[in-house]
Amino acid sequence: MITYSDYKKIQDMKAKGYNGNQTYQKLGVTQYHTYKFWDMAEDDFLEYSEIKNEKFGKYKGFIADLIKQSPEIKSTTIWDRLYENFGKIESSKSQFYKYMKKIRIQQGFIYDYVKRKHSPMESPPGEQAQVDLGQTTLYDIYGNKVKVYFFCMILSFSRMKYVYFSCESFDSIRFVYAHELAFQYFRGRTIIIMYDQDRVMVVSENAGDVVFTSEFEEYKRMVGFDVFLCKKSDPNTKGKIERVVQYVKSNFLDGRVYSGIDSLNSSCLAWLDRTGNGLAHRVTKKPPRELFEIERKHLVYVTPRKIDLYKQRIVRVLDTGVVLYKMNRYELPQNTYKVGEYVRLEEVGELLQIVDPETNVLIVTHKLVDGSGKLATHEAAKKHPDAILDLTKELFNNNAVNGFLDKMALDKPRYIREQCRMFSKMLAEYRDIEIIDAVKVCTRRKKFCATDVLACLINKYGSQKAENIIPNGTHGHYERKANNLTKYNSLLED
Repeated sequence: MITYSDYKKIQDMKAKGYNGNQTYQKLGVTQYHTYKFWDMAEDDFLEYSEIKNEKFGKYKGFIADLIKQSPEIKSTTIWDRLYENFGKIESSKSQFYKYMKKIRIQQGFIYDYVKRKHSPMESPPGEQAQVDLGQTTLYDIYGNKVKVYFFCMILSFSRMKYVYFSCESFDSIRFVYAHELAFQYFRGRTIIIMYDQDRVMVVSENAGDVVFTSEFEEYKRMVGFDVFLCKKSDPNTKGKIERVVQYVKSNFLDGRVYSGIDSLNSSCLAWLDRTGNGLAHRVTKKPPRELFEIERKHLVYVTPRKIDLYKQRIVRVLDTGVVLYKMNRYELPQNTYKVGEYVRLEEVGELLQIVDPETNVLIVTHKLVDGSGKLATHEAAKKHPDAILDLTKELFNNNAVNGFLDKMALDKPRYIREQCRMFSKMLAEYRDIEIIDAVKVCTRRKKFCATDVLACLINKYGSQKAENIIPNGTHGHYERKANNLTKYNSLLED
C-alpha cells in the first residue's frame, strides 16, 4: 500500500510530463501501484485509503482530537492511549504508523524529532538508580489549566521506572515521601542514587562540600544509600532519567485530560505496567520488567516508614495573605508577610502554628479547621498571650500543668509565646504523662520555666528526643541544666 506522499509524487511526475514507466523507475514505486493510481483523483485515493485502513477508522475522531490538542504527540503515545481507552487493537504497529502518517497529513501536523547524541553508561544490577523531577501543565474537562509535578526514578541496569505525581510542588518532605513510595514499588533500593543539585535536597554546595536539607539528610542516613550529585543536563551521567522525564511527558501525559491527582497516579501505574516497564527498551531490546527479575535480587530491602507530608513544611504566602494547608486557608496577621514570602507550618495536636523559618519566631496559632475550602481568619487566630496560654492548657487538660502555666505566665509575661511553643514541641516528642511528671518536679523546685521542664526530660530520657526542640547553639546550656538535676532523680521516679 502506497502512502499519500507517494500518491502526490506520482501525480507530480505525471504533471511534469513523465510516463508511467519513467515514474515508477524514478520513484521506486511498483509498476502496479503507479498505474493503479495514475488517473485516480485525490478524493478517490483518500477514500480508497480509508477503506484499506477501516480497522482504524472507528478511532479517527479520537486520534484527530489528540493531534489537535497536542500536535507533537508521538504515534507510540496514541497507540498506548488507544489501548488504554479501547482495549487491544487487532492490527500491527507498522500498519498503525502508516495510518498515523496519513492522518497527520490530513490534519496538517507534520513534525521531526531531533535526537541528541551521548555516550552510553551502564552499571551492574542493584548498584545505581537515577532520580529527577519534572513538571507540566494539563487541562481539565472544563479547559482550565492545572499544573502538576512529578518524581521519576529509574534503575540503571533494568530500566525499571517509577513515577509519582503531585498537585503541589516538591519540598524536602514530599521528595522523601516519593522515595519511600519508589522503594516500596521496587521492593528495595540500589547502593547509589544519582541526582541534580536540586533545592529540595541540597542547601548549599561549594567545591564538593555538600550540605543537604535536614529531612533528606536524616532519611538518607536511616535508609543507607549513597548520593552522587551531578551537573544539570549531563547525558553522560544521568541521561537515563532525563529521557524518562521526557518519556513521561511525551507518552503518558501528552494529550491527557486531568481528572484529579489520585486518578493521574492510578493511570500512571497502569501505564508503567503495560508500556513504561512492559515494552522492550530500545537499548536493551528487552522489557524492563523482564530484566528487573534479575536486578531485584540485588536490591537492598528498605523497611517501610510512615512519612507525614503535612506535619511540618515550608509554604509560600498567597496573594490574599493566607497560606494553604490541607485544602483550607489560614490567614496571617495584616502587614506581617508579603505575598511570595515563605513561612513554616507546624501541626501540633489540634493546632496549626505558623512560624518564621529564619528566626524561628511564632507568628500566629490557628485551630485546625475541619473539611475543605474554609478560611480561618487572623481575627479568630490565637495571637494574644492569654489565648495562646489557654490553647496550651487545652493540649494537656491537666490541673498540674494548668497551675504551672499560670505561674510561668506571671514569672515570664514577655515570653509566653516562646514558652508555650516549647511545650507544643515537647508534646510532639514525649508522651503526656512524661511531660506532666517533669512539670511536677519543676513545680516542687519552684522552677516555672519550659526550659527547666525540658532539662528534666533530658535528664531522665536522654537528649535524642530533645534534638528537635533545643534551639541551635544551646545544647551545652541544656546539658548543664540536666546534669544539675541528678540529685532529683528520685523525685522523677515518684
